[in-house]
Amino acid sequence: MRRKMVNNRLKMVIAILIVFSLVYSIGFITPMNSDDYTYALRELSLSSVKMHYLGWSGRVVSDTISTSLLKFFSPHIYNAINSAALTLMVLCWTMIPATLTKSSPSPYVMIFLFFLYFIANPALGQTDFWLVGSAN
Repeated sequence: MRRKMVNNRLKMVIAILIVFSLVYSIGFITPMNSDDYTYALRELSLSSVKMHYLGWSGRVVSDTISTSLLKFFSPHIYNAINSAALTLMVLCWTMIPATLTKSSPSPYVMIFLFFLYFIANPALGQTDFWLVGSAN
């Protein structure tokens, strides 16, 4: 029984690494686009954030996160953070049926949900690979 549990945990770690690696590799070859340039050059002072909030987007948290990532981190780092966020989201989806059925999470369900999300999301580039869009 214990060996089966360890084997399942190892499979889950491998599934997590597969999802992370696939997202990271696509995000790495995706160039900066649209608002990424603007947000990378923005100031992060309180007055700048307030002016941007009142005059442009109406968002504080996501705009501050995307500006901070683009301004202070290299593309490898912010791409890894973005990939980890998507991987965590898919892991949470995997945990829902496991929690409801009181069983251990399935790595096969995780891979299935990831590919289903990847295929069924018509705005994948805007929601996951465009950093400012994914911060929203």
